[in-house]
Amino acid sequence: MSSALRSKEGCWTCRLRRKKCDERHPQCQTCESLAITCYGFGLKPDWMSDREKEREISSSLKEIVKHRSKRKRIIQRDSSVTIAPKVLSITSKASSSSSTSATLPAQTTRTPILDESDTGQEPVQNPPQLGNVDSSAIEARPCIPPDESSHLMHYLDHVFPLQFPMYKPEGQLGGRGWLLSIILNNVPLYHATLALGAYHQRATIPVHTSHRTYRAATLVQQEQHLEICIKAFNQFASNHCPKSALGINTAVVQLIFFELFTGHGKSWKAHLTAGINMYHRGSTDDVTRFPLSEPSTTILHQDLPLTVYDPVVAEEIESFRFLRSTLVWLDIVSSITAGTAPRLAPHAFCPITNNSQTRIEHVMGCKNWVMLLLGRIAALHQHQCQARLAGIFDTAQFAQEFSDIDTEMQCGLFKEASGFREVAGTPCHAITDPISFVTYLFARAASIYLHLVKHGFDHLELVSPTVGSTLELIQSNTPSDLLPNLILPFFIVASVAAPPDQQFHRDLFSSPPLLDPVRQHRQTILPCLEEIWERRQSAPKFEWEHAVELACDIILV
Repeated sequence: MSSALRSKEGCWTCRLRRKKCDERHPQCQTCESLAITCYGFGLKPDWMSDREKEREISSSLKEIVKHRSKRKRIIQRDSSVTIAPKVLSITSKASSSSSTSATLPAQTTRTPILDESDTGQEPVQNPPQLGNVDSSAIEARPCIPPDESSHLMHYLDHVFPLQFPMYKPEGQLGGRGWLLSIILNNVPLYHATLALGAYHQRATIPVHTSHRTYRAATLVQQEQHLEICIKAFNQFASNHCPKSALGINTAVVQLIFFELFTGHGKSWKAHLTAGINMYHRGSTDDVTRFPLSEPSTTILHQDLPLTVYDPVVAEEIESFRFLRSTLVWLDIVSSITAGTAPRLAPHAFCPITNNSQTRIEHVMGCKNWVMLLLGRIAALHQHQCQARLAGIFDTAQFAQEFSDIDTEMQCGLFKEASGFREVAGTPCHAITDPISFVTYLFARAASIYLHLVKHGFDHLELVSPTVGSTLELIQSNTPSDLLPNLILPFFIVASVAAPPDQQFHRDLFSSPPLLDPVRQHRQTILPCLEEIWERRQSAPKFEWEHAVELACDIILV
């Protein structure tokens, strides 16, 4: 087509495809008629600055147009063939929109499972009464298009267990039902979840396969779900709808994992800060502004166990405690490599304690007491650095704080060791309590971390027995399915490894299951360790704060 026919003011999709654009806003007629994503007329999309990604999206659009044109010809050719009588009479409006739903436009004529004009939860419609049900009532039921249901189920079956492999909810209290409910009732969370599902589906398909068209289509869907999520999130930020706050906060968590899994540098930091700030705004000293029922608020405020199953209360309690556990976990772990104090741990509303009903181990495997000690050590490190910089370092005060933490650590280690069999050479199945095992390794790593904050990389002989026995435990007893949960302890143990042991850690961080092409953020861990090992040998006074400078953009999950 002649370049004179192509408007420089056309949508970004038409510009990419080098096609004439009718410039209809907000979505052009050209893209809509082809049922492909219209990237609009605003700022230049980020992917257009990435030549490889631009080429991939261009190829995917060509494949989609080709595939759908072929499918349309087949449908037209076989339109007279009746396979089976139709039970439901689908309206022409729904039929005409079905072909466009696969590209996930921001505005569609299909009956949506979610109202994209509202970022909050929809009121649950009353179910039809038993008895005669007319066909119009059946037709009006919301539906999820096949591509979206595929991404959603893929997320629930594969991605969620990847994010939270230790999460095993009790079936009698609803299992993961709360998760499906909150996803389906919140637009940003719904599309963030679909983006994650689409990403994982695409990432697990080999590049050089017969599924090239599917990979290309999935990339387009992933990007559009992400775009819808961001737009809906911004709408919430400007209009602040309290009823959707819990779902929105959970959507931010999904965006954190999306940025981590796709390896987008340190973008996850901005999302984590947003999630923490949002949680702070939703809670004060003794009141939550999250839209919870009165029974749920009472249970949370008094830190009571959930003993009686009420669907609404169970969903609210489980979703709130899960969100809080996840944010506290990510906050504490990120603070270790950032060299800062955690921002959520001291929060006053329903604070997490060693015996709290909000149990971090249900989310990531390590019990509250160790995670809280890790948070205390991170805060102590920041305080120590600030005090030294200001020239007000109180040696006695810090020594007492170190001693208190160490005493609590050793008591906890003694109790935790009884939760599993720690016998050198014992087969992996001898571990009777995975959570106790994970907690024990985290506690040992915390003991080494405490030494690093106090002494740096000097006097490593003081922790040499702990390092040696921990390394032996990792090599002989750690089941392969628990390895992905242990990134933090592995990193801390590796950072103090002697040269003869460093090859073991190289192998550990450069092969599955720790090195996972789906979780691209882990690719930066081994280069960071290599730099730490090199600096320990070459730098005259290499302290833990120097190691933190190298690892500040890494989160050990």
